[in-house]
Amino acid sequence: MNIHQHIIAGIKEQLFLNDYLVLPNFGGFVLKTQRASYTAGGLSLLPPSKTVGFNVQLKQNDGILTHWLQDQLKCSKSEATQHLFDFSNFCSGVLQSKRRLSLAGIGFFYLDFENNICFEPANDNNFNTDSFGLSAVQLNPISEETKIDKAIERTPKFEDRPATTATEAVVKRKINYRKTAYLTLFLVTLSSVLILLVTSLNVKGVMQSSLFLNKGKSLYTPIEYKDLELKQNKSQSANLVADNNGIAVFEINAQKNISVNVFDAQQKNAVSGNIVSKYEIILGCFKKMKNAKRLVEQLKKNNIDAKIKENNYKGMHVVAVLGINDKVDAIDALEVIQGNYPKAWLKVN
Repeated sequence: MNIHQHIIAGIKEQLFLNDYLVLPNFGGFVLKTQRASYTAGGLSLLPPSKTVGFNVQLKQNDGILTHWLQDQLKCSKSEATQHLFDFSNFCSGVLQSKRRLSLAGIGFFYLDFENNICFEPANDNNFNTDSFGLSAVQLNPISEETKIDKAIERTPKFEDRPATTATEAVVKRKINYRKTAYLTLFLVTLSSVLILLVTSLNVKGVMQSSLFLNKGKSLYTPIEYKDLELKQNKSQSANLVADNNGIAVFEINAQKNISVNVFDAQQKNAVSGNIVSKYEIILGCFKKMKNAKRLVEQLKKNNIDAKIKENNYKGMHVVAVLGINDKVDAIDALEVIQGNYPKAWLKVN
């Protein structure tokens, strides 16, 4: 094998390992991946493949063929590179003279009318190693299914049935009788338990008739209770005797005592709405009790006797001058108070 055939075999071998390969000063081989596809007639299914393309612009040495050839020939890098340049010049000379160059297992080159190098890949090589051993699958059209005679389908098929012996029939009957006996025993037990419950719980009336299928009537009679009598407590009210802190304690019985703050109770009655008069001079309404007390103390310094009434319907603490039953007196008192408290107003109960 001469050096040129050795290089052609090397190009084919390296295309199985590399998707990009350059023959220095001639061009580059590029692999194109194609998926599985059908042929033009649709009768064959082709496996995935990689086909070779050629680019005349790729002329710079990539070193793949150089290293391969250097390893094959056991020569130096410069010698391997020179062999590749000689092969490139040979290919260019064949194209210029014969206008056609064929590389076995790779494809063939030719020159068009404008002397451009064109390339056609060989169809018998698939450089996709994953598809190694796979060939095109022939697709044969499916023939029509043969029709089955309907008369044959309608004919029933009889199969021999095993004859049952007398002993098997006896065993089946015993099994059926056993199930019936178990069911009867369960029903008798359930009814006995129900009768026992009815008799022990003294069920009567409609419920008894529904259980025993008789015409019994309800025997329910309402319970009559005696009239409630309210007895008046004849105990006398105890006199409250307060200590120094205003706390009075009186005894209800031997085990219960009640403590009462007499001072607070008396004070509440004194300032509450129990003191009812026809006219009242309202000086202020406060949500907080401490603000109402503060106004009362200020009024006392101005010689105005004001009280804090019980909360009104809005929950406010009302500061008012009470105990005025004459209209003229009420108007005169209002004019005097408005001299220092212009927002005061007269209320008629």
